[in-house]
Amino acid sequence: HNDRSTMLHLAAKSSDPEAMMTFFLPKSNVMARDNSGATPLHAAVESERLKAIAILVSNKADINAQDGRGRTPFLISVSKGNLSISNLLADNGARLEIPDLEGSTPL
Repeated sequence: HNDRSTMLHLAAKSSDPEAMMTFFLPKSNVMARDNSGATPLHAAVESERLKAIAILVSNKADINAQDGRGRTPFLISVSKGNLSISNLLADNGARLEIPDLEGSTPL
């Protein structure tokens, strides 16, 4: 893909992440980055795919990874107002104080 998205990035955004994750996850790098610096976990949070997020977190995705704008998955979930995703990330060790490149923090 021209934006360097991997099949796992696409699966993370899918409306049926479990099927795609089952196929792509074993062969993929959960820390692969696209042109914006986003990991598959960022993509799943951006698309608000709770099941995909849970799968990625359970497969050791870096929950505190920052994209090219310095945003963590937790910061993205808070900006979207998605409490379920924010809670899942916080319960799995998301650091709540990491600022983005503009100095904004999630809380």
